[in-house]
Amino acid sequence: MGCARAATALVVALSQSALAGHPLAIPTAATAPPIRMISEGRELHAARLELIKGARSSIYLTAYHISDDASSTEIVEALRARAREGLEVRVMVERQGSPRFRRSVRRLRASGAFVIFHRPQVLNMVYALHEKLLIADGTRVLLGGSGYQGWYAHANRFAHYDMDFVVSGEVACRFHQAFQRSYAERAGLDSSGVEGWLVPHGLSRFRPCAAAPAAPPLPEPPAPAARALELWGDPLQSEARPILAFHLNAIAHARRSEDRRIRLYAPYFVPHPALIHALTEALKSGVRVQVITNSVKTNDERLRVPIVLAMKSAVRPLREAGAEIHLWNNAGTMHRKGGLLGDSLAYFGSDNFDNRGQEYSSETVLYTDESALIERMGSEFDEDLTHTFPMTDAYVDIYERDAGLLQIFLSRLIKPHI
Repeated sequence: MGCARAATALVVALSQSALAGHPLAIPTAATAPPIRMISEGRELHAARLELIKGARSSIYLTAYHISDDASSTEIVEALRARAREGLEVRVMVERQGSPRFRRSVRRLRASGAFVIFHRPQVLNMVYALHEKLLIADGTRVLLGGSGYQGWYAHANRFAHYDMDFVVSGEVACRFHQAFQRSYAERAGLDSSGVEGWLVPHGLSRFRPCAAAPAAPPLPEPPAPAARALELWGDPLQSEARPILAFHLNAIAHARRSEDRRIRLYAPYFVPHPALIHALTEALKSGVRVQVITNSVKTNDERLRVPIVLAMKSAVRPLREAGAEIHLWNNAGTMHRKGGLLGDSLAYFGSDNFDNRGQEYSSETVLYTDESALIERMGSEFDEDLTHTFPMTDAYVDIYERDAGLLQIFLSRLIKPHI
């Protein structure tokens, strides 16, 4: 798809500048106003409603998890109200993660919204629409790891634990335009069947990014603008892997930075082989790699034991090279997706830093060098480490000894797909 091709070109440019010795380069990336980080579910839910109610022209939403519970319904009703007022409202939802969303699809369409309720094709059953975006007018975008069910709306460090971000300016417009391209491509494959086989998608009615409100004058010269680069990967639509390529370049950047550390949040840490290789090489060069992921107790997947067994096998080279893998030890799931690479680069979005995120699901990620955000994410990561325990062979062996042949078989079967 066009977004993937554009992102790949940026990745190539980054690689070339990195080889030239630049500490960090995001060529032609958009400058960004301060990025707002949200760590609490109540604040997230309020921010979503604020974006929807404050939009003037268009609202675009993509989700993997949205249901018919109270928090999901409040969002749906807010979208329906804006669609009835004449705004362009478009929604893309993954059926695998949102089986109870069918009634809402009908209600949204009846209100004038356009909806794609995606289900995998027969030959692509493992593929999922996984990006998580809420875009208002092409001037503001909210992205991160959270869905819309109640546990996301009440998330915090001691329950379900996630992080999301509000970004304004040119990056939001780029996500807006990428959403339009993705919607048009997916509309050609849509067979949601909720109101018949063919559903009108109004592809001639896309609206451009609205003009951003004028910023108030600053009393003193502004600080240098941070840079931000949006990446949208969709393996069903393109062979390009822009997110994987940029992750690899970011790992290379960490090897040259003053703070030779890589800190990652990865809920299901079974990385792509290329990422394992790059991280292993970074470890061998003296980079410290710390990862926070889920234990068996906190993993929210039904195949939690096979996932941990698959993780043990996948990350063996990293652990042998000295990677510090920490398992979440609080009551809920650690669902944060993002990381810090070196002293001047952070990313966040929907990508779990796993194999599926590169090869089997659509994802969105934003990279930035905003110093205040990097400082806050680093502080929260270091605090989160105090709520973990180290992954050891002895810990995994407990489950491996008790695992039956079926669980061992499943761990091997799912390893390439998570």
